[in-house]
Amino acid sequence: MKPYQIARKGIVRTFQNLKLNQHMTVLENAMIGRHIRSKAGFMTGMLNLPSSWTEEKKIREKAVEMLEIVSLADKKDMLVANLPFASRELWNLPELWPVNLKLYCLMNRIRFNIYETKELSELIKKLKSWNLTILIVEHDMSLVMDISDEVVVLNYGEKIAEGLPDKYRRIKK
Repeated sequence: MKPYQIARKGIVRTFQNLKLNQHMTVLENAMIGRHIRSKAGFMTGMLNLPSSWTEEKKIREKAVEMLEIVSLADKKDMLVANLPFASRELWNLPELWPVNLKLYCLMNRIRFNIYETKELSELIKKLKSWNLTILIVEHDMSLVMDISDEVVVLNYGEKIAEGLPDKYRRIKK
């Protein structure tokens, strides 16, 4: 299937390299991911019909709600280029959340400090409470063990372990 067809089915992922429009605000970038569900259509938007205004208002409200979840609502009018890198990573989440998200694939690509890791962990726990399936590709085992219901360990693309996190947690005394 084409990427837009997959997204319409509620399956989204982050990218190894952040795809942010540096010249747009945080809110404008967050709204981009919502447009996949827009009902207004291209011509309605081009003609600037009232139905497109209503749709745009709903998209804006939902984007602000998502930014509140990741504690970026206070930065909604800031240019993305001015955000710290860790905040850009957190911003990447609401930009990808279409209305009926079912599976979210998070491919982490940067090293967070201990505070940012905790923030990301809390965010992922919140997403899990929405009965959302989250697939995480991550090398930070403290994060993985903190948030995972199940882990699969790969070594050069080959599965070497699978099961509950406690089974693979190393206990240091």
